[in-house]
Amino acid sequence: MYTRLPVILYAVLIFFGCSMERHPEGHADWFNPYYDKADVLVNEKKYDEAIQLIDSIHSVTKKVDTKDLVRKLAYTIQLMYFKQGKYLESLERVDSLLDITKDNLTVYGENYVDALYFKGNILIALNDNLLGSQYFQKAYQFTKEHLDICQKSFYHSHLAYLLFEQGKFQQGIRHFHIYFNENGNCDRTSLKNYFSSRQNALNSIGFGYEKLEQYDSAAHYYQKTIDFIDSVGVHFQEDQVFVKLARAVALGNLGGVYVYQKKYPEALNALNQSINNNSQHEDLQVDVCLSKIKRAHLFIRTSDWKSYEKDIISIDSCLSSLPNTDYKYRYYRLKWEYADTVKDTASAYEYHQKMKQLNDEINKAIFAKAQIDYQQILQNFSQEDEINQLKASNRQKTIYIVLFILVVFLSLIIMFLFRRNQIQAKFNMEQLSIHNGQMLNKALQLQKTLFDLQESQQENTQMMKIVAHDLRNPISAIVQISQLIQMDKSIAPDQLSLVNMIQSSARDSLEFINDLLHFKSSFEHIKKEEIDISSVLLNSIELLNFKAAEKKQQIHLETEEAYCQANREKIWRVFNNLISNAMKFSPENSVIQIALKKSGKTVICSIKDQGIGIPEEIKHQIFDLFTDAKRSGTSGEQSFGLGLAISKQIIEAHQGFIWFQSNENEGTTFFVELPLSKI
Repeated sequence: MYTRLPVILYAVLIFFGCSMERHPEGHADWFNPYYDKADVLVNEKKYDEAIQLIDSIHSVTKKVDTKDLVRKLAYTIQLMYFKQGKYLESLERVDSLLDITKDNLTVYGENYVDALYFKGNILIALNDNLLGSQYFQKAYQFTKEHLDICQKSFYHSHLAYLLFEQGKFQQGIRHFHIYFNENGNCDRTSLKNYFSSRQNALNSIGFGYEKLEQYDSAAHYYQKTIDFIDSVGVHFQEDQVFVKLARAVALGNLGGVYVYQKKYPEALNALNQSINNNSQHEDLQVDVCLSKIKRAHLFIRTSDWKSYEKDIISIDSCLSSLPNTDYKYRYYRLKWEYADTVKDTASAYEYHQKMKQLNDEINKAIFAKAQIDYQQILQNFSQEDEINQLKASNRQKTIYIVLFILVVFLSLIIMFLFRRNQIQAKFNMEQLSIHNGQMLNKALQLQKTLFDLQESQQENTQMMKIVAHDLRNPISAIVQISQLIQMDKSIAPDQLSLVNMIQSSARDSLEFINDLLHFKSSFEHIKKEEIDISSVLLNSIELLNFKAAEKKQQIHLETEEAYCQANREKIWRVFNNLISNAMKFSPENSVIQIALKKSGKTVICSIKDQGIGIPEEIKHQIFDLFTDAKRSGTSGEQSFGLGLAISKQIIEAHQGFIWFQSNENEGTTFFVELPLSKI
């Protein structure tokens, strides 16, 4: 869980409210004094009174137009959501803001996007992650189509914050980099869109590296944040209070990293500057407390006990105001380090236990959030746009199908002509003595016809693959649409049954098309690279977990790192096919055991199920193309008889082996053996 980012975010919000006052909209000049009074109440943490003041002045004023309402809603939403955590109340106002702005997107496009992001964040805070992510995607799609790249950059900022909350700092850093680069296209005179956003992105990147314990990189980006503030902040003379606050926050972050790097003089200087500046602002006392915790760590490590005792008194007094467990964890760690240093065993044990308890809570919260793949959810919503594009290209696909039928028809004509030419050739043979010269010409014509036929057959096969490839996209769209329909809780049971049948049939068709595209592929010259087989296996299992959940099956995995020279996609396909078969031919509530272990110069993967087994009379056909040994799964799943044949081709192309052990009604174990990379 990240800790200093909420402080930075709050600083941005302070600015956002002020920025609306400095840029009059509607009857801003008339309302400005009341917003000034509301700001005073906010500084005194009287949030309800500030909201009541703004609401009341708008309710009794006749001079209220749309711009005034947009300003009021944006101001009060920020107080309710970010300051008070009143998610449901703020959600009502966000809906009002959406209704107002969507009627005139030319004027209020940016406000509309802000409202979409507000609603997405609130819904995610209320644990409605799917719907919240959908509003993020709506905001991104609208921005991409109607606004400039500056506004589009904020999508990556929102996504990066979600990834940081999940503990996925490396992915979050990548999106903050995109955010920073795209944000460079913003108006450089805008405090909110340019200065505040870019310094926040740099500071957040530094924070991500700090959480990853890459302290050199963290220090680099914190210093880069300070350099950016110093070079650009001078151009915002009316906002120097905010500029100094932002610089103090970055200094506090840098000072904390210096402590880890044992650069104690530099750490003390940075932390002192941060504390001295932010101590003047009531709303930043939590940040001050955190900086003092870092400085107290420094005093312990430099044995400056007098300074430590002075800091710990003020830290103890602000303990109750620390907003989350991560802050308290830092406090207990400080107390533990002090007790451990002075050999106070009892206190050290007490605070170590408190640290352990809080650490478990933090990890539990991160783990719960980490299970949500926001990037995948957002990608799924993006695919809705692709579905629309697919609909637009249906005419072209129809042409492909007509051409395919035409090619088949022409092929039949060619075969007919070929047969007729054979008969004619036989007749010419009988008349050889009389028509020797004519027969020679006919033979040449026959040879040319045969060549043309072979070429036509090759084109026919290629066309079949093209059509199969093009059919895969609309069928994939059917699967995705049926999944979206299944999420609709209002759908009737009988309709849901039909949707399930559509999805099942579409998935079977998609699997058959995929097999058609691969069964004639050449695996002799596949591109190989050194890969971790265990990571490929784990990825395949993660993508198939939803299938196991449908049949209430459990997957038990035992693995170790093993590197091979292999083609990642081909090996993944083998694992995917074998695990899918284990699920298909196993009953509900069964266990599938998967193990990956090194054995000498090779690595062996075993996939064991508790399914129906393989009868003795068909075992010799299991790896044949289009084998008669194909059977339906335990829940009626369809089988096309191509997967195992393709898997064998792939494994043999990697100089490996694939085999199985099975008894009917006692389950089956498939084995895949691959050579390890040479050290």
